[in-house]
Amino acid sequence: MKLEDRLVFACDATSVRGEIGDISKAEELIAMMGGKVGWVKLNSAFISGGHELAEMVVGKGSHLWLDLKWHDVPDTLKNYVVEGVRGLASADMFNVHASGGFKMMRAVKDKLDELFSHPDQQLTRPLVIAITVLTSLDQVQFEQIGGTGAIAEQVMRLARLTKEAGLDGVVASPLEAKMLRQELGPDFLIVTPGIRFAEEAKGGQARVTTPKEAIIAGADMIVMGTSLIRGGLTAVERAYAEIEEGLEDRAKEINLT
Repeated sequence: MKLEDRLVFACDATSVRGEIGDISKAEELIAMMGGKVGWVKLNSAFISGGHELAEMVVGKGSHLWLDLKWHDVPDTLKNYVVEGVRGLASADMFNVHASGGFKMMRAVKDKLDELFSHPDQQLTRPLVIAITVLTSLDQVQFEQIGGTGAIAEQVMRLARLTKEAGLDGVVASPLEAKMLRQELGPDFLIVTPGIRFAEEAKGGQARVTTPKEAIIAGADMIVMGTSLIRGGLTAVERAYAEIEEGLEDRAKEINLT
């Protein structure tokens, strides 16, 4: 994996323009970050400016992660996949909720197999990853929604289910990255939101670490939004520097073992 492909910019900003001729906040951010980061993640901005923003991301040279967190019955998810592939061929990755269960996730995998089985298929098959437990949840909130045991136990349970269903990886907090890597092996994709620089407040996240700490723990890709929006391209360079340091330290740990 290239260094730049390890950094995801979460473009969580409005795509609504104030006046004709203006550019939206989302467009402004993509113009700045696109091509400077390996991935751009669109979620709320996609609702009002989806296809236009998607084309802009790809045009700038970044991979597009369509972060809509699909969660529904298996047959409906099959339809989502079909419409997503047809209507947004530029998406390089999308995600579902692992809590939708094995059958739902397997339906997604099987539908993609079907859509991309033709030898003349020109499109690149997108990656599919599954949300485990949102990084905004702490232990108290987890229990409020009926969770039992530790959050880490639920993350591992859902990650195993995701791998069994044949998806490419999971979204989990960096605090769970190490155990996931040890349990699920080197080829299972681990994407970690909840990343902040050391001096920053947690904001809306509950389970957070720095970029370097997440990479050392075993994360393949880190997701940063607020930190990069506030810090601009200087923050992007800092994130890359921490990722490189984390990769070096992780390699040392592996060599020692």
